[in-house]
Formats: sequence, C-alpha cells, structure tokens
Amino acid sequence: KTTNATKHLWETHQIQSEKTTLQNTRKRDRAEGVNRILASALCRDDAKRLCLLLETIRIVYNNLPFRFGEYEESVILKEVVTKDEFKTTVNSRTVTNSLVELYASGRQELIGFIRDNRLGLIKCLTMVVDFWTPKHGGEKYLGLRIYFVDSHFRLRTVLRWICGILFDFGLSPSDFFGSTTDSGPDVKWTMNEGLRLKWEWCIPHKVNAATKMACGLTRKSHNPEMSALLNKLSQTVYDTSTNSTLGDLLPMLMIMLGEGNGTQLVGYKPHRFMGMAATMERKRAPPGFHLAGCQQHLVQLLSILTPILLVTKRSQAQDTNQVQVLLSLYTMCMTSLALDSPIRRYDTAPSNAVNIHPFQLTSLVARTRMLLQKAFYHNFFRRYVDIVSGSYIFEMQLVMYPSVKHVGSPMDEVIAAVARTEGRMRDDLVAGHVVAANVFDDDILATFAVQPFRSTERPAQQRNKHDTLIAGELKRWLEDSDGLQMITVPDPAKTSVRRPESILEFWHRQQQSKRYVLLPMVARILFAVPSSSAQIERDFGNSGQMVTALRASTSTANIDMACFLHQNRSFVDVCQCPKLKASEVDEHIPSNVKINLEPEVVERMEWNQLAQACFSTSSASAFASYNEEETKDSSC
Repeated sequence: KTTNATKHLWETHQIQSEKTTLQNTRKRDRAEGVNRILASALCRDDAKRLCLLLETIRIVYNNLPFRFGEYEESVILKEVVTKDEFKTTVNSRTVTNSLVELYASGRQELIGFIRDNRLGLIKCLTMVVDFWTPKHGGEKYLGLRIYFVDSHFRLRTVLRWICGILFDFGLSPSDFFGSTTDSGPDVKWTMNEGLRLKWEWCIPHKVNAATKMACGLTRKSHNPEMSALLNKLSQTVYDTSTNSTLGDLLPMLMIMLGEGNGTQLVGYKPHRFMGMAATMERKRAPPGFHLAGCQQHLVQLLSILTPILLVTKRSQAQDTNQVQVLLSLYTMCMTSLALDSPIRRYDTAPSNAVNIHPFQLTSLVARTRMLLQKAFYHNFFRRYVDIVSGSYIFEMQLVMYPSVKHVGSPMDEVIAAVARTEGRMRDDLVAGHVVAANVFDDDILATFAVQPFRSTERPAQQRNKHDTLIAGELKRWLEDSDGLQMITVPDPAKTSVRRPESILEFWHRQQQSKRYVLLPMVARILFAVPSSSAQIERDFGNSGQMVTALRASTSTANIDMACFLHQNRSFVDVCQCPKLKASEVDEHIPSNVKINLEPEVVERMEWNQLAQACFSTSSASAFASYNEEETKDSSC
C-alpha cells in the first residue's frame, strides 16, 4: 500500500524513489508479457504445453528441483486453482524434455541475433572465460561469456559453457578479437596459445594480486609487519562480533558516531551485550585491545587503499566505462603510488584535500606503499617502459574517447612517472588532451591538468589506397573537436532526464551522421572488450545452485542447458518455442556434454587430424605465423 507521504511527494513535488520506479517498471513489463502470452497462438491451440513451458521456466529461473511439480503440495495446488485446459503433467521427465525445447529455441534466437549484428567477416566478438568446479560433483566446466556491441551500439553479452562448442552456435575462434580473464595458467594459455586472442588481464584480479602481495597475504610474506597488523585487525573484528560480554560497547560506538548512527552493524544482536556484570563475573580478565596504538597506521593505510578500492569498484560495472577505469589506474599511479607525492586522506574530498606527506608516513605504511608500487608496476605499468608482448586494448579505448583521445597527457604523465621510478625517461613526450569535466570523477580531474591540443606534422609516407583511407580518417578524428553531448532520455517517473551521452551513443551518432566510416566499427570492436571478468564470477554463483546434493538429477546436459537459459533470459520466448519430436530431442542436446573420452581412446586419437577438422585453413595459417613470431621474440 502506498503511504500518504509517498503520494504527497509524487503529486506535489514529482519526487519518486528508485525502488518505486523499478517496481512500476516491472509491473508494466509483467503486464505486457502476460498479455502477449494470452494472445499467442500457443495459448489458443495448446494451453497444456504452454503451462509446461512456463513451469519449466519457473523451475530454471528460480533454481528449483526438476521434480518440483511432483511434490504433493504442487499437485494439490494444481488441482485446486488451475483450469482444466491448463492442467498437464509436470515431472522430472517432462521438465527435462521442455528444457531441451527451450534451449534449442533460445540457441536459434541467439545465433540469429549474433549473425544480424556482426561486422561482416571482421573479428568483432570478445570472450571472457574461467574454469569452475561445483562443490557437489567432479565435473569441471569452462564458462564463456561473449561480449559484443550490436548494430544499435548497445553492449550485449551472453553466457555459454564450452568445451569446443562454439560451432554449435555458428561461431569459430576466427570470429573473436579479444579476451579478458584472470591470469590463471589454464585460462591464460587457452586465450593466448589456444585461441590466439588479444588478451588483457582482468583489472580486479590484477589489483587483488598486487594488493595481496604488498600486504603480505601470500605464502611467503614480504611485509611481516603488515601481516601482523592484519591478524590483529581480523582478531578484533572476530572478538567484537562473537564476544557476549562487551557490555555497552556497540551502543556507545553508535553514539560516538553521531548523526546517521541508526544503521546497526551487521551481525549485532542485543542479547550478546550483557552489560558489565557479566564481565566482572569472569574469572579471567579479558584481553587488551589488539589495535591499541594502531590508529595512525590504519588511517594512512586506508588513505592509500581507497584509490585502489575505486579502481576495483569501477572496473566491476557491467558497462563501457573502460576509459574511466584506465584513468583511475593512472590517478592511482600519480598519487598514492608515487613515493615522493603526498597522499590525500581518505575522508577528505579532492576539492578540499588534507594531505599526508611522505615524511609523516610510518615505516609500516611506507614499506607497504613501496611494495604496492612495485606490484602494480610488475602487473600493469611496466607495459609503458618495457617492450613486452601485449594487446594494449585499454590504450586503444583511450584513443577512441573524445575527451582524452590525443597522445599526450594523461598517458605521458603516467609514462614519465613510471620511467622516473625505473630510472629511465622518455624524451618524445607529446602534450595535448581535452578533458570533459562532466564525464569523469573528481579524483581523476584533480590529477590531470587540461592542456590545449597541439598537432604535429609528420613527413608523408607512401601508402596504398586502403591505408590512406584509414590514416585520413584517423587524422580527422585526432583533429576533431567534437565531444560528448547532453541528451534527453525519457523517464517513466519524470517528463525527461538530461545526461551526457555514453561513448557508444557518441559513436552511434557519428555513424548515423556518416562523419566517419571505419572508426565506428573500430569502436564497436574495442569497447566490447570489458575491463573485468567479474560478471562471469556472478554467473558461477548463480549456476552453483544448479548443482546441489538435494537435486534429483545433476546430469551435465541438464546443468548446461539450465545455466544457458538462466543467464540469457532475453532470448527465451515460450510463444515462439517449436515442439520437438522424441527422435529430435537428442540432436539438440549440447554437443560438448556428449564427448566422454576414455584414457585409452585419447592415446589412439590423431590430434593433428582433429585440429585440421576443427579449425579452418586460414585459422591454422594464422596460428602458425603467430607461433613463428613468438619463437622470434623468445630468441631475441
């Protein structure tokens, strides 16, 4: 029920909460979906099959057991409230059969969608992969999420589980351009050596690895003092959340916090705080406060780690904010990781910063800062001073962004800082970039100064017609002063909302105006490469509920198809789901789950012939040339 206060805010001030807006949007979408199903030919001609398909979707989307319809309560509910024309048998066998039909329908929809949004024969897809082993069962899955930008310049992503089943969806390794994964040896080898893709290390995994190394969270700690401080911190948190004799400690802390203390800490239970009487009755005196005298350490450490937290948070967004993430890394390099620069306190804004100077840092914090600088240099920033094999996709995305596209600051500032760290300095720095203040956050704008663009003339070179077209369009882009514009978008709760256009909307506008021909296609390819593989980790969390000891059936085929439907709901349409014959069901089961090679079979297989059958001649020749280049690089 809507309260009077909510009605007053909407009727008088046109103010509506995001939760209410989301609920209204879901209600409209639900009503449209119900009306579409009721008006479909399937509801009119075969209502029982429609009911079975909807029950299957409910089971898959909510991770329910396949025999959910066989429960006594489900049978009673069906007999009481379901109309006779909709009554049908819902058991494990019928649900499994409907699962195959929905999977086949969704797969065909996905194949058509990818085909309609491809850039001809150009490599325009990006894959994010990771290995996953369920807690229950010994099967090992390779999860793959495909990213691409459609013809309307919207970032799209779909999830598949593969062991060589790209061909089930009409795809091949030659269709993929780049990949973003963690640096695990299995996944990294698959992307670099197996598929020969432009590989980038997932930013959150990269940041996590560097932070753990610098803070001593490894088998062999390089920072014993920091490891001891973390042990004290974890012990204090454990004691605070589990000890029932802390008296009025938590209420007193809430009072000390002042305004906004109404939110209780997670896990707080009033019965655990028994008062001072219980403490006095204890025979053994309680231990002292573990973090006594550590306030200065914690304040300075938090000030260093806050920019790192911003990088991790921004990179995990399912959005085309790769440039924002890269500039956050640059900001971190220029501020918290620069040993000769002051650190902004974590609780102050960039516009009114309170700095902590290097000479004020404790020995523990100074060593941790130095280790963080070395770790981030090894994981990322060395690409700017050491010639190593890399894709440089993040830097290409930076060039395709109108506000910071020119070679020069901020990239040159970062390169100079990294070079100073390593005792090397470049002398060919080119200044010039334009920053849009309403696009990037304050911490980024406070780090990099705005400088005017200065073009440099280069001697003309002999090029063919195709290269001349590319060079001319790139030159026009670097000299173009056009930037992101404010656009008006409809809002159900308001008349309209004005916001800056996204980078994909910017390139969509350039394509529609026919200002550029090639660069919009380049933008679709580059910005389809995410800076993080966090989404596939969330997929594993949802898919883990598909594999539990309580399920009646945990067959690999059912898990594979259920995960596909669960994560790709926009491609599932019960009204357009064709019915399969009994003889056709086995043909639509994913091919990868049918492959079961015994050890003796593996020894007898001709792997060279298998590779020639799986990969095209062009792909094989490309792989061979890549191997030759790798051999030359290693010999050098």
